[in-house]
Amino acid sequence: MRKGGALGMGIVLALGAVAPHAQAAGCDLKGEYGYVYDGVSYDGGAAVEIAETGSFVVDAKTGSVTGTAKATFRFPQSLWVLLRIDFAGDPGAVEVSADPCQGIVNFKATGTVLKSSPSGLEGVSLFADQPRSIAYTVSGKAEQFVDLISTSAGSVLSGTAKARRP
Repeated sequence: MRKGGALGMGIVLALGAVAPHAQAAGCDLKGEYGYVYDGVSYDGGAAVEIAETGSFVVDAKTGSVTGTAKATFRFPQSLWVLLRIDFAGDPGAVEVSADPCQGIVNFKATGTVLKSSPSGLEGVSLFADQPRSIAYTVSGKAEQFVDLISTSAGSVLSGTAKARRP
């Protein structure tokens, strides 16, 4: 297992954010979202299965994003880890494409082991402040759905976020 292994998210996540000026054509990604994300990452040639769920908040005024997630990484030879992933993107970290409903989010993520099999890795940081990126597309009535695709090197991950609105 290489330190700095892949993040789903993200990975948050995981994780989409949009610059405050990206509101043309009815797109307005702001507020809180819940998401699911899964796929495969390649760490030193071995495929690592990843499943992640979490939430993130987009600050419409600054264009920043923060979030947290739990992810399971399944490595070859029956090794798995459950991680807590915290991530954040600074204001202006979002690159909006010509279509204001699409773009790329750049952020940093930290992953800490909560449980593992075999045990003994609890509390270990697998990666810290690791740069990540995710492409996003906003869709649905009232822009409540966000499709997510990892654009981080060595990963093939995708997912969907849904707005948490009253």
